[in-house]
Amino acid sequence: MIECGKQRFRSLKELLAEVRKENKGAISCLYSLMTHYCYPSVKAYVLRWGRPEADAEDFFQEAFLVLFTKIREGKFKLQALARQPYTGQLCAYIMQTVKNLLRKAVRWENRPPVLPEEQTATQDEMEYLSYLFREFLLEMEAPCREMLISRYFRKHTLPEIGKGHNPKIGAKAARKALSQCIQYLLSKVNQALDQGREKRKLELVALNTVQEMEEPCRSLLNMFYSNEKKWTMEEIANALDYKNANVAKVAKGDCMKKLHLKIARKLSEEPKNQGL
Repeated sequence: MIECGKQRFRSLKELLAEVRKENKGAISCLYSLMTHYCYPSVKAYVLRWGRPEADAEDFFQEAFLVLFTKIREGKFKLQALARQPYTGQLCAYIMQTVKNLLRKAVRWENRPPVLPEEQTATQDEMEYLSYLFREFLLEMEAPCREMLISRYFRKHTLPEIGKGHNPKIGAKAARKALSQCIQYLLSKVNQALDQGREKRKLELVALNTVQEMEEPCRSLLNMFYSNEKKWTMEEIANALDYKNANVAKVAKGDCMKKLHLKIARKLSEEPKNQGL
């Protein structure tokens, strides 16, 4: 028997049936039950993320509205053969909804920022970085030099680069070798820059390039390099639905390789009036 003030319901199934009819008393009763049984877990989960209790309340209320809508539309049904009791099934649905809402909030907060003028590299700065990129590229030993020239200035595909490699390699191996060469080249460019604004030039190019990347790399790199909050790999994994921190770490490595490839492409295209 479920008692809520003057109203009584013989079972949770009967209560949900009345909720489906939009019985205000039943809706109020269900909210009270969920607050009592589910909210403590929701609050603990949200607080573990370093969020204020007000966020826990907001997420809980929004999750309850989602649950109410599903019940009203007949899309939520209690499972008699489930391991969880009926109350547990309702709480599990609310908790999963809260997790989804929290992840969306985290992604929104780490959306690509609109960068002010002083946070973007100027044309002169891009030309200087391009000059350094080309100079260090020409000083590199083969096969890195030839691979980079083939890719960015002769516009060869990865299979074509692999065939021209000595010995011949496949496209996958060519991409891996190219990524390693680019990482070394960009480190040489970074070392050549002075501290302060000049050192910031390459960082600004990287920051802008991150915002041009597709998801989930854009959110992952924004979170990892955020100046506002120090994200652990476990938190990133939870926010972006990776299985665990190790999987997120591997994904970060792949995203960094893609970032380096995009930066290299940008620097190889500037200035446009010069050839190689």
